[in-house]
Amino acid sequence: MQTYSHDRSKGLEMSSDDDFVDLTPKTIVRPKRGYITHRGCEAINVLCPAGHDEKSFPHLIGVEDREREYLRSALKRGFYAVKDYYEGPHMDLILASRPLGAGLIGQRIIKHIFRKTFGFGKLLDAFTLGSFTEGAWENGQLQRNMYGHVISSGVGTGDKSNVGRELKNLIAKGLIDGAKSDWTGGTSYIFCALPIETAIELMLGHAHSRLLESYPARAPEIMEIVIAWVRGECEGLFVRADARREHASNWHSSKVDRKNAALQPVALGRQVGG
Repeated sequence: MQTYSHDRSKGLEMSSDDDFVDLTPKTIVRPKRGYITHRGCEAINVLCPAGHDEKSFPHLIGVEDREREYLRSALKRGFYAVKDYYEGPHMDLILASRPLGAGLIGQRIIKHIFRKTFGFGKLLDAFTLGSFTEGAWENGQLQRNMYGHVISSGVGTGDKSNVGRELKNLIAKGLIDGAKSDWTGGTSYIFCALPIETAIELMLGHAHSRLLESYPARAPEIMEIVIAWVRGECEGLFVRADARREHASNWHSSKVDRKNAALQPVALGRQVGG
């Protein structure tokens, strides 16, 4: 299976607000122009089933119109391979004993992200902290899927600060990924229910394998075009995710160091005997 990776040699850009903050309502309103997520996030999602309609699916230079259906089918297979990975090996990591796994609130946060992304045929989406504490809302009511089930009624706490800390914990442990969005209507963050690069590498790798079966004559060339397009569209997203991951890791290490320091034995300096 072919793998995809991006160049990590570029410097990381830290945003001015390294801690998760929420200055907005729980509902994200899509603007007439610009992104509510990020250019890279939108690019990835149009390769997922959510973007497989004729209007949304990208016309890539070098991929003929008659080949687009083969590519769509292959990417669909790749998307569901990522979903299977989440429900299998990645879920084992999430449910592992602390400190490696996620606690109850952390598990609910990841479920909330999963329901809002994979539940709508996407790998990533934008969230406000209010959506975690109050649930996923749409048009003044809790959002429901095509089966009529509520997507999420919240993660079990109304404390946004607690949610922000838990998000950093989950990122530091490599259980989710996050990055600041480009939404100009307020403050929101892009989240993926597993590491972003893992999700993309799995999707593209399995898509390549499927394309080799269905359209072997041009599979390598088509996937090279897709990978080059993803690199160009998503580099900024990867940089932001790297920066968020680095900050979360440093924050988590500092927290562990403080906890360990508090547990150090105190020497009284008594002399025994004599």
